[in-house]
Amino acid sequence: MILEENTMKTKRRALALVLAIVMVFSLSIAAFARDGGTITSATINGETATVTTIDGVNYVRATLNGTTNYTASEYSLRTATITFAASEEATSDDVDLTENDDGTYTASADLFNKCADVYVGDTLYRFAAGLKSGDVTIDANDPWKVDFTIGGESFTNNAYNVQNPDIGTSTEPDGWTGIAYTVRGTLPSTANLSALSMTVVKRNAAATISGTAVTANSDGTYTLSLSGTDKMIKVTYAGETRNYYVAATVAGSSKVNVSFTIDATNAKTKYPTQYADINTKMKAATEDKTGVIQLELDSGATVYDALVAVGTKAGITIGAQNSSYGVYVYAIGGIAAGGSAGWMYSVNGEVPMVGAASYVLTNNDVVRWFCVGY
Repeated sequence: MILEENTMKTKRRALALVLAIVMVFSLSIAAFARDGGTITSATINGETATVTTIDGVNYVRATLNGTTNYTASEYSLRTATITFAASEEATSDDVDLTENDDGTYTASADLFNKCADVYVGDTLYRFAAGLKSGDVTIDANDPWKVDFTIGGESFTNNAYNVQNPDIGTSTEPDGWTGIAYTVRGTLPSTANLSALSMTVVKRNAAATISGTAVTANSDGTYTLSLSGTDKMIKVTYAGETRNYYVAATVAGSSKVNVSFTIDATNAKTKYPTQYADINTKMKAATEDKTGVIQLELDSGATVYDALVAVGTKAGITIGAQNSSYGVYVYAIGGIAAGGSAGWMYSVNGEVPMVGAASYVLTNNDVVRWFCVGY
């Protein structure tokens, strides 16, 4: 009996030891799995991408300048090619990964203000990309590309981007890549701005043309009105809309007269000294001391041109840099933008959805700059 009891104890000890070893081994495997793998190199559209960890998330990011194979354009972001080398097997629910002969992975991804998630082992990597700041291309294959003839004159399309550096992480409603599309041209002096003939050549026949200023005619042409403040042409394809702002000048028009005010009331509590200084300087720059400055500007001048002219005349400092809509005014008279606070403008009581450097003024426009969110 004593021998049997000792034998049973020995067996129980051995079993406990085996279970302990199994548990340790299992925990080691689980810990190793949680460690996951790494991406050792990556490119987006053939341009080098870097891995940056932000708030515990690994971002694989690149700012694209364009190559011989890829334009620096919205289209190139929508049809981006990601290629990477990884230490372990890669998987993704967002993109279809192809494993190449050299062990790297390749996939096509829509990275226009979107991320594509890839897992290497159990480690998440989030691919994101933006474009260089400044003029960018409208790719020939872009389904939202349209050529416009307005008032019998061929207009030129322009795309301008200034990249938000928070690629993949920006909380701005328009994402981190915001491209302003502008249609520029000169109309004859006899042009009727209220009823301009317009024909279009669309890259994709399924795209539709609309807008408050646009009337579709039965013969496939359009009538465009540039007499109001809404000068947008909307091009819609596959449920998404791109706005083209029409910046038209009239031949023979040399000057435009504009009324201009700066309203810093919303920042009065946070910036009392700057608020008072802006009001004092605006009133001092006008003969009637109302703070409403009358400007005479060259034809083709923009809202931003008017702001700079007022800043010079009244001695008010203007802080500006590139933004998703062109020139971004981040400070006026020492009142700086930040968070959800910033500066906006209106023309004739309406807030245009286009950057100040793109909005071309017409005679007798009333411009008001005002701050919000302070």
